[in-house]
Amino acid sequence: SLFILIHYIESRRRLRLFQTAALFMFGMLLGRRKYLIKSEESVRFWKKMLKGAILAFVPLYCLKTFVPDLLTNPSIQVPYSIAVPSYANFAFMIILVSIFILLWFKKEKGYSWQSLLIPYGRMSLTNYISQSIMGVTIYYGFGLAMYKYAGATASLLIALLIFTVQLIFSRWWLARHKQGPLEFLWRKGTWI
Repeated sequence: SLFILIHYIESRRRLRLFQTAALFMFGMLLGRRKYLIKSEESVRFWKKMLKGAILAFVPLYCLKTFVPDLLTNPSIQVPYSIAVPSYANFAFMIILVSIFILLWFKKEKGYSWQSLLIPYGRMSLTNYISQSIMGVTIYYGFGLAMYKYAGATASLLIALLIFTVQLIFSRWWLARHKQGPLEFLWRKGTWI
């Protein structure tokens, strides 16, 4: 039982690492194929993605919600509890991204408030890693251990504060540099 728990935790950690790298690569591929630039082809693409993600999410959500209680064998339950929620979350993410992009395309030049987020997106790797470090420091037991005290509302306010600080820093940094610090290292590292 302890071995299965350790294996589960390690699998989640490895899976998260691969998922993060894959999502960055997926975003790069979408950008290179010009699916983030308004055109008839990109609108068709995002409508297909939205429909496919909805069709995938509904059964995956049902499998994620109702089936785990029926599983009693830990050797089946552990991989199931990793794979199915990951696929359901990915499908839901595609739904959100598709809706966001299709709404962006509806406006002639996008929504003005969305343009405020451009610096944050240009430094997405730096913001992701720094957000993880701040979250661990705030919530884990070896940091401030706020998991004991912060409920949903406080956690949301903390997340909004972190996001605001990162957005201000991103704007400041990109006014002085071409790209974020970790984006620079990532770019240099790929050309070694």
